[in-house]
Amino acid sequence: MVGSYTDLSYIGIAMPKGSDLAPAMQAAVQHLIDDGTYQKIVQRWGLEGGAIKQAPLNPTGMAR
Repeated sequence: MVGSYTDLSYIGIAMPKGSDLAPAMQAAVQHLIDDGTYQKIVQRWGLEGGAIKQAPLNPTGMAR
């Protein structure tokens, strides 16, 4: 790995508006959060400061 990632803005998965896959993707990410896999991933890449606690669909003004 070279360099570092410093922008801790929200990073999301973009899908077409109204996609039938969006709820399944949201559920998959929430599962990763719930079972601890997500935390391992963000720790591996040193992104704990940008970690989220839940995976909502179409968030606005979401607190970490």
